[in-house]
Amino acid sequence: MELTPERALEQVEDWLATPHRLDPTLAIRGAAGSGKTELLRKLSERMPHAVYLDCQRMEAGDIARHLLQEWGAAHEGHSLAAAARAITGDGVALLANVHWAGSLVTSNEASRITQDMVSHFRRSARPMIWFVIECEADEPWLFLPSENELFLQAPGDQQVQAAELTALLTVQPALWALAASELRDTPLAVWAELCRTFEIPSSDEELARLADHLGDLVDRSSDGTGEVTVSFRWESLRHRIRKLRPVDHGAIFAALLRSLDQRAGGPWSSVGPVGAYAARTLGLHAVQAGLLDEVLSNGTVLANLDPADLLRALAARWPDGIPPGGIAQDIHYLERLGLDSAPQEEWVAWLHHCALSRGEERLAEAIVREAGARLPWRTIWSNCRPYGMFGRFGKSDNGALGHPSSGATRAKDIAAQATESPSWPFPELVPPVRHIFNRSRDDFSHFRSKRLESGHWLLVGSSGTFVVDVQTVPEQQPHLSHMPSAFMEEPITRASVWECPAPALTKGAPSREWLEATFGRGTCRRLREDELPSGLTHEESRQFLMETGLPALSHQLPFMNTIDAAGTGLVPLRWADDAVPTELSGPFYHLGNWTGGNILLDGETGAVVQDGSTGYDDVVLASSLRKFFILLRLCHEFLVSDFATNYERDDALESLQEWATKIDPVTEDALIWEHALDTELNPWVAM
Repeated sequence: MELTPERALEQVEDWLATPHRLDPTLAIRGAAGSGKTELLRKLSERMPHAVYLDCQRMEAGDIARHLLQEWGAAHEGHSLAAAARAITGDGVALLANVHWAGSLVTSNEASRITQDMVSHFRRSARPMIWFVIECEADEPWLFLPSENELFLQAPGDQQVQAAELTALLTVQPALWALAASELRDTPLAVWAELCRTFEIPSSDEELARLADHLGDLVDRSSDGTGEVTVSFRWESLRHRIRKLRPVDHGAIFAALLRSLDQRAGGPWSSVGPVGAYAARTLGLHAVQAGLLDEVLSNGTVLANLDPADLLRALAARWPDGIPPGGIAQDIHYLERLGLDSAPQEEWVAWLHHCALSRGEERLAEAIVREAGARLPWRTIWSNCRPYGMFGRFGKSDNGALGHPSSGATRAKDIAAQATESPSWPFPELVPPVRHIFNRSRDDFSHFRSKRLESGHWLLVGSSGTFVVDVQTVPEQQPHLSHMPSAFMEEPITRASVWECPAPALTKGAPSREWLEATFGRGTCRRLREDELPSGLTHEESRQFLMETGLPALSHQLPFMNTIDAAGTGLVPLRWADDAVPTELSGPFYHLGNWTGGNILLDGETGAVVQDGSTGYDDVVLASSLRKFFILLRLCHEFLVSDFATNYERDDALESLQEWATKIDPVTEDALIWEHALDTELNPWVAM
């Protein structure tokens, strides 16, 4: 039900007066012009102790710092979680214009506020903190129970306003170009460039006069350098203009690239306002034009984009998580490692390293052509494991040739030297390659480095082996700049569910070869037909035991083991107390042990079950032998995967949990699998 502002104000006060709410967050929704911001202002006048904050243009971290300061909690040198624990009294935050947060028009900053920032305060602050948050009626990023939302009545003159705005745009089409900008504060030169893109006659001087003429709609300001910027006084006006006249982001994308192709050289950010605008927003224009793949395959573009704004473009394209298997996934894990706060040149060096490690040699070459002279170091050969790979990959002794495959580097010689890296002395001078894995969340060691006769550096680390060329002589190398710890630990981007290994999903899976690839050669014990008990009538189970064989697992998994069927055969086992569950048939044959209890094969249904001796109530572990050993094989591959970071390990474990549910739905909500795929697997790392 839509409410008048007066009635909504009363309901907000009633809601705040109700103590001990499970979700102390209330959303104020409504169309532009419905009075949401004014409602929060009036509420702040009635509640002097509440903190009112207009979040327009602000980022989540800045909003959190402001709230901490208002509530008397020190935040300098602390993470948000740590600072929130220092809050001593209850608080109320009235956050206006959250939907216009951030300096970019298209951004996930609002969700970082409503989901990440608010969650930190709720989890970490001991006192009660209430949030009243203004958002648009149609925004999807604030998920709350329906009783925690209020809708304000839409203004009754919307059609009249739309007609008036259409007439204004007909007379002043430059406003449409300004609305197309992806910066809330747009440099005058960029506004002029957007006008040229849409063939709207104008000059910088004419646009400056227009901004003054339309002072009730737009605001003109200048900074200390004299650069003039223009913005809408109300971001809702941009929103309404875009609804009336959708933006041709593809035209802007193409025009910016044409403009920058004509530059004399240097990074985009150094060639004037248009170049700086492109470095920040080209990715967002590409996303909305459906052209992000062109960005991710263009080394020139990648070398010039601002890291944080590239991440925001990826988050806009993939709000549910970046898909696996490409440079976008590498960028996500570089963010998790904190490299988005490194200097631009160092960020680009890591982008180039990731592209080469993934075998995208053309992309790597294009990055070097654009930024090679600016890079502090450059990977010239890599046998490193790309981020987001499930299973063993990329170790220095795996026989891989590395990339570039056509280079002069002799992979065997490098591999031989890399095996000696534990005995290398620590050199007084080292290459300027940051020890990215030596952070508080990771249990991985520093890179070990050795200078080669060629003058290049050989580095060995948890992700593999690579060789770098350093631009300066060792004695003149600058010190690596300090990278600050993240105030909010949540990244801008997130990873989607990884791709399940194809052999687990093929018809007739699992194959003997795939099972033994990690379990060990000869692990699968096949039985002859005359060795199968007559009570085993389930045909698929019989075929599996004869053709694939029952894997004999003794040490591969920390929570279970199986019998050696070649030695014992399938031994019948009575159900405890003969209290066979109604969904099972029997007879039952002993397969092994799970946390010390029996796991059994139901001879009629083929289900893998447990009789309660494991300590769990879940009876059915898997609907078939095939699915059971597919799941165990994936669990084991997780354990032996050579992840370079714990972030990957966590994402892989979450993916494994998703795969398990899809492979065999009986695992969903089964506590026995929940514990196995969390408590047992996550802390257990194969050596």
